[in-house]
Amino acid sequence: MLDLNLENIQKELHITNFQILPENEKFFYEFIKESLYSCRVQSVEIKEAKYHHNRSYEKTPLVIKNGVLSLKEIAILENRTLTQAELNRYNDDCHVNGSNQISLSSLDIDYSTVSKKEWLYDPYFPGDTDIRISSSVKAYRNSKNYANEYLVDNKVLNKDFRAIDVRILKLIKESIKKERPNDLKKIINNYNNLKEIALELLKCNLDIPLREMSEENITLDLFEIIKLPKLILKKK
Repeated sequence: MLDLNLENIQKELHITNFQILPENEKFFYEFIKESLYSCRVQSVEIKEAKYHHNRSYEKTPLVIKNGVLSLKEIAILENRTLTQAELNRYNDDCHVNGSNQISLSSLDIDYSTVSKKEWLYDPYFPGDTDIRISSSVKAYRNSKNYANEYLVDNKVLNKDFRAIDVRILKLIKESIKKERPNDLKKIINNYNNLKEIALELLKCNLDIPLREMSEENITLDLFEIIKLPKLILKKK
């Protein structure tokens, strides 16, 4: 039986009196990069994963546990009633999925059907995780919001997940190139939440790869990710 009592291996690295300065950024970026590469195992390619669903790193463990839910299903899970403001927001012209459908994206489309006025959603956004979903999920294309949007009428079960992809290294690269020092806290939070993602995959016994896909397929060992020290920025 899998032992997930991690009290003895969960470590924390406390940094006190921290200031966001260029030299500090470089230290943490190198630490995160080296940490991820230290967890690398033989790359795993996935097949039949047509769809993408992006979610924040913080909320991804809940998605792994419960599947991709509609707004209405999330409210039921949280034992609450949707507010009128939420209903208004998700049932307007800008949210074609409304409160009871799920929006996915796919780059596997006939590009000749995309007009010059339409735009393609890029699921490789480095700020969020990219949950790769099975091609067998019943979804239909609706280009009202963007040309490669697909809608699902029922929740997407975690058994239909094929991989969890992250692009922390891409976000680091963009942050350095565009000189965005305030990205550092978000990047550290994403790194810390990656440990929770790995833990939830093990708890749910999901045999799917966790991959860092910024520039290459870096498949990560879940146990090694969990053992990485958590970064905590503190002020005295």
